[in-house]
Amino acid sequence: NSVLDARAVAEAAEAFSALATHRIGVVEIEGTDWVRSSMIEIVSGNYFDVLGVRPSMGRSFTPVETPFGSAERVAVVRARLWRDQFGGDPDAIGETVILDGEPFTVIGVAPVELRSRFMAFEVDAWVPIGIPGGVFVSNESEWNNRSNRDHGVVARLAPGVSMEQASAQLEVVAARLHSEYR
Repeated sequence: NSVLDARAVAEAAEAFSALATHRIGVVEIEGTDWVRSSMIEIVSGNYFDVLGVRPSMGRSFTPVETPFGSAERVAVVRARLWRDQFGGDPDAIGETVILDGEPFTVIGVAPVELRSRFMAFEVDAWVPIGIPGGVFVSNESEWNNRSNRDHGVVARLAPGVSMEQASAQLEVVAARLHSEYR
């Protein structure tokens, strides 16, 4: 999906109380005495809230940390990275992890059962979309290009809305977008 399509769904489909976008990235993670290639998920700031997931330690992103174009370098890490990098020390919240040469402040540890929304890939960290500079940058051309379809979308149903109702609303929005932009 493109970010513009996701925004159109969020604005037109009353079936959803919230919607978040996400995409996969491959990075080098630098440990104290190791380096490995790993997948991360680059997500909108409300991603964990939309999923209804709370970190097992620490916290998830705040709106102040995640505005587009000025998102902070903060990360929620997977338990495996937490153990590998910090020995599972709960006092390590606020420590730094290096992702593709960029320092990120660890703000939380994801629950063990959380996986990427993309085909259940296991990722080592979640970082906000819209970080300025570096390999994590999401720029205006990415956000305003309907042909850039590398974002996934997750949504939370509005209270009292069935999957069938949501599906019907999505079909209407998809048909409209198809006729307008394809």
